Amino acid sequence: MQLAEMFGKSFYREMGDEPTVLWTQAIAGLRDDQLVLGLKNLAQDNLSFPPNLSQFVSACQRVPPRRFNGVKSLPEPSKQKADTNMTIAEEQQAEVARREIFKKLRLRGYSDL
Repeated sequence: MQLAEMFGKSFYREMGDEPTVLWTQAIAGLRDDQLVLGLKNLAQDNLSFPPNLSQFVSACQRVPPRRFNGVKSLPEPSKQKADTNMTIAEEQQAEVARREIFKKLRLRGYSDL
């Protein structure tokens, strides 16, 4: 088992010699490509201890980052641009909230609004 190779004796101390029914069921619910991905992700995570079941399943289901023509991701937006976008988003949220408040007031009979 590759997990035992990755974590050595600590794997057997924590997991025992045979997988539990819960581990067996979880592994049976994963595809082969997910298992391969999970082992690869765990190796990259550099854990110093064996993963528990939820950590293992999470590593198997973690989607690898997409690469487009060798570009890993877009550059971070500038601080000024991020602040502007946040302000626009906050203004839009405030406008939606204002409309909801006026709508509720009109439904309660306040027609002067």
